[in-house]
Amino acid sequence: EDALPPLPPPLQPPPLPEQPPDPFVPGRVKEEQMDVEAQIEKYAELVGQNGFYLDVTEAILFGEDDQKHLALALQNRDSEIEIISVYEHINHIVPALEIEGAHGMGDFDFSSPHTWLLLCVNALFEVEGPKNHYVPGFFREQLNQKEYLKLTQETWEAEEKKIAELQRALTKLEMEPKGKNSLVHISELKDKIKELTNVVQLRRKCDEKGVAFVLVPADGNCMVWSIRTLMMGLPHCSKSSQKTANKEQKQFRHMLKNLWIAKKSESAWQLLFQALCLEVLQGHQTDQDLATPEKQCKRKPQTPLNLLTPPPVEDEARKKRKLLRG
Repeated sequence: EDALPPLPPPLQPPPLPEQPPDPFVPGRVKEEQMDVEAQIEKYAELVGQNGFYLDVTEAILFGEDDQKHLALALQNRDSEIEIISVYEHINHIVPALEIEGAHGMGDFDFSSPHTWLLLCVNALFEVEGPKNHYVPGFFREQLNQKEYLKLTQETWEAEEKKIAELQRALTKLEMEPKGKNSLVHISELKDKIKELTNVVQLRRKCDEKGVAFVLVPADGNCMVWSIRTLMMGLPHCSKSSQKTANKEQKQFRHMLKNLWIAKKSESAWQLLFQALCLEVLQGHQTDQDLATPEKQCKRKPQTPLNLLTPPPVEDEARKKRKLLRG
């Protein structure tokens, strides 16, 4: 008899598609957490560097550690002042974030020394410009009448006199023969008049809300100067020498660096870091790569990231102040 043909091999089930790794595997979660912690440590090193621009995140960091209630004053396009809780501001950006001790404006005691106010403005105090500069503020209830008057009406009247002096100097200069140096000086005077005018307008608008503020250097350290003023008080800061002030500014930066490192394992701060600071860190690393000679560049340069906060133009403002000082 003829042999039967061999049986076909048994059918094999099709291979299952490769499953992505489970994000909730404990080992993976721990690995990702360690990665975020390492990124926070790198960011903390930048925070400790003089001139590295800090945002409201560092004010929250310092305020939470010192049990402060933080308010933020912003000027809208109509030049009106809006005051909100910093936590309400952050909640719009990171809805899932819960910061221990966070307060809404309804919980604020405007007379308490534990209430901090920061004004987020343009470095040249222009209404339409990018908000890239911070100055410390005070509610009327936190100051006695003499102190409040000194920071508001008396200050803006002195600034208006300065504007008038600059305007007279500008008029005189414009009547003289034009040379290269005189044209540069005319431009500088116009810029200074415009900036001081913006400051006076902001003081008047803040006064309508019962708020006063003091100017701090626009040198990339404005947040640190603001925290120093709020923490140490006006009397101390007004009497300190420049040498003492610079030393204290460096100490506050070092404290902020250490606070970030202390918070690196806390989930709320990891979430806040990823939402508000990670792009800043990546942008800084990208800038470093782009500035590295091609032969030494270890990874392909990337397009610089758009930062959540526009990069400060404070160095330009500082140069103008130096030229016009006195």
